Amino acid sequence: MQIEVFDLAVVFIVISIEILLVTFLIIKTIIMKNDEAVAKINALTTQVGKIGTEVQKLKDIITSQGNVSPEVEAALTSLENTIKGVDDLNEDATTGG
Repeated sequence: MQIEVFDLAVVFIVISIEILLVTFLIIKTIIMKNDEAVAKINALTTQVGKIGTEVQKLKDIITSQGNVSPEVEAALTSLENTIKGVDDLNEDATTGG
């Protein structure tokens, strides 16, 4: 049985279409993962902003009380150190000048 040039062309076209479909699915998956990552990063950024606000409120309340116990001071220091540790995970942006 001899394969005709037309048959080879059809096979080539079908394979090309399959390759394009697979490529499209791969690109779509990458874009979806990118979009998911952006959404998660934005949610975490919002959450960190809220945490920063709450910590500042807590600090203001504690410092406005004046005479606080050593335990409260230690807890506040521990909280500040934990926040600094999270902040240190990412280098601060520097401004050009």
